[in-house]
Amino acid sequence: MALIVYTARMSRSWKEDPDALDVTIKSSRGLAAVFAPDNWEMVMGVKRGTVPTAGYRDWYLGVLRRSYCQERSQWEMLLARKRAVLMCYCHPWQFCHRHILAAVLAKLGADYRGEILPEGQLLLPSSLQDTAKATPER
Repeated sequence: MALIVYTARMSRSWKEDPDALDVTIKSSRGLAAVFAPDNWEMVMGVKRGTVPTAGYRDWYLGVLRRSYCQERSQWEMLLARKRAVLMCYCHPWQFCHRHILAAVLAKLGADYRGEILPEGQLLLPSSLQDTAKATPER
């Protein structure tokens, strides 16, 4: 059975969910830290509009490729789970690295089901902007 992946904006209610993974540069820990961005300048640059989303996407895919090569067992551990909710602080409709990560995991066999909105509704992956089109190099 493939990993089922959702994305969501960070909130207190998610803190108790055992499948929630905080993939932020600010507060990720443990397994989730393997998938977090690692450069504040890039993160803040895309948020401020000084780094184009395409440039950020290319950079973050590079981060994920290195992580995949260096932390393969962690990737396999995540892919072996039944469910994961990738979380960060970006608003649901904003360009966000959690959507890029979800798309990469889908290329590796996961089933990305979409963004869980604060009201509990689901925004389907086809509705999300700027998702990744590449996988980490093997």
